[in-house]
Amino acid sequence: MPAAWSWKYNVKELSAHYRTFAIDLIGDAGKSEFTDMDNVIKPGKDQADLYKEIADSLGVVKSVVVGASEGGFIGTDLSLYAPERKEPNL
Repeated sequence: MPAAWSWKYNVKELSAHYRTFAIDLIGDAGKSEFTDMDNVIKPGKDQADLYKEIADSLGVVKSVVVGASEGGFIGTDLSLYAPERKEPNL
């Protein structure tokens, strides 16, 4: 997800079928930024844990994850480290 704003052209159609959230990738272009460089999120389990925490705060137990570029890696990490959180392939 290069940044949440990059999805603005897709959200209308996605939202017609799904409850949709566009989440900034921390540290990427957008409104999120690192506040402590000693705690930079690493790919893999760290990212999966962060997005599980975000999903929990939004009340999302299972989801379809859509991402491009780095968002694809995040979706893959979530599938690998938290497969119970993923909706079956559509």
